[in-house]
Amino acid sequence: LSHDERRILEQYLRTNLNITNVCILLCLYTGIRIGELCSLQWRDIELESANISISKTIQRISVTKSKTGNVKTNKVINSPKTKLVVSSPKTKSSIRKVPVPQFMIKILENFKSLSHIYLLSNKENPIEPRTMQYRFKKVLNSCKMRNVNFHTLRHTYATMCIENGFDAKTLSEILGHSDVSITLNRYVHSSEKMQKYYVNQLEFIS
Repeated sequence: LSHDERRILEQYLRTNLNITNVCILLCLYTGIRIGELCSLQWRDIELESANISISKTIQRISVTKSKTGNVKTNKVINSPKTKLVVSSPKTKSSIRKVPVPQFMIKILENFKSLSHIYLLSNKENPIEPRTMQYRFKKVLNSCKMRNVNFHTLRHTYATMCIENGFDAKTLSEILGHSDVSITLNRYVHSSEKMQKYYVNQLEFIS
């Protein structure tokens, strides 16, 4: 997102603080993945230490029945049924603690519930990523912004961090990447503001 888009989106979210908008704001300022967000329970939010503990993710997978009647999960598209699964992240580096800005902690405190309750649904059962994506689209429409994927928030967070002086290694650990090159090549995009800043540092000093 551009600087202006970030400003418009954040202003809307802060003015309309419901749990969905709080969670969108949380992703904008932590860079967590949509599956990680949907699997968050209040026990994962460490308000005192201002951290989020990421240890699981959620996704919808296809489920088909074999001839013997046993249920198995695969990618076959023969009229599959699906189910929502909360599981461990695919890589060890994705299991991490993510620091949360203090202003976000103050907002989260106003919504705190029982430890086993899921943040996004405010219930004992989670909401799936597809539902969150739909809610995000509605927010974008309300802001009269272009249609972008929820994952754009993660890209935006990474770029914001680099703009504010984060080193690549620290950012890589926050994002849960196994390799710094993934962070630099996939998530960090230079902006006009960054380009001008660095170019202006090239002035000759006599």
